[in-house]
Amino acid sequence: GAFCGALYGLGHTIHELTINRPEDDQIGFFVKLSNDAKIYDFTLNNIFIQGRNHVGSLASQALESVLIKNIHINGNSGCDPNIGLGNVQGEMIGGLVGSNNGDIINCSFSGNVTGGKYGVGGIAGINSGQIANSYSKANIIGHDGKYNSSHIGGLVGINSNGIIKNSYSQSSVIGNSYVGGLIGYMNNGTIYNSYSSGFVSAQEHVGGFIGGTKKGPMYSVTFDDEI
Repeated sequence: GAFCGALYGLGHTIHELTINRPEDDQIGFFVKLSNDAKIYDFTLNNIFIQGRNHVGSLASQALESVLIKNIHINGNSGCDPNIGLGNVQGEMIGGLVGSNNGDIINCSFSGNVTGGKYGVGGIAGINSGQIANSYSKANIIGHDGKYNSSHIGGLVGINSNGIIKNSYSQSSVIGNSYVGGLIGYMNNGTIYNSYSSGFVSAQEHVGGFIGGTKKGPMYSVTFDDEI
């Protein structure tokens, strides 16, 4: 079920969390965050999370009115523990959350995000809310050796009517199409004062900052990626 309360971590760290459920959907420390849930001030360190669709280290989904602030993740999130060797057709996989419709502020992810065919990102697989003052330093591998993957980004796989500001990605990002250093695919939304750097690789629709875009304004953005 969904968590709709408040958790104040008070700066504590949770170590060695493992969730190994490769055939299940909605996998994370919280299954789902909803109804004004507020999550503050803690770190998940040296973790391993494995699921299929909607997978995130903190939560599979953060719905509207959710606030996630000062959460830092060090570990692995994805469809398969073997980087680049997965065979699960997972969707919406993020280092922090699988999908975001709330507010993510001052958060980070460092580690590996692997597997998945659609919507994979260092912070969120898909963002329709706000991500601010946050970053990812990750190895992100969308394609899994069997299925083509698309919409893979260093920070966000798909930005759909979302806002990203004062955020960055310093990540290696690999997929098949619509692969970007910061965002895999921009479907409306707005980006302010953000940048990406690292290595980006794809067969088509690849960009140092954004792999592909429908539309959406960008203000004060930079990228320095090897493609």
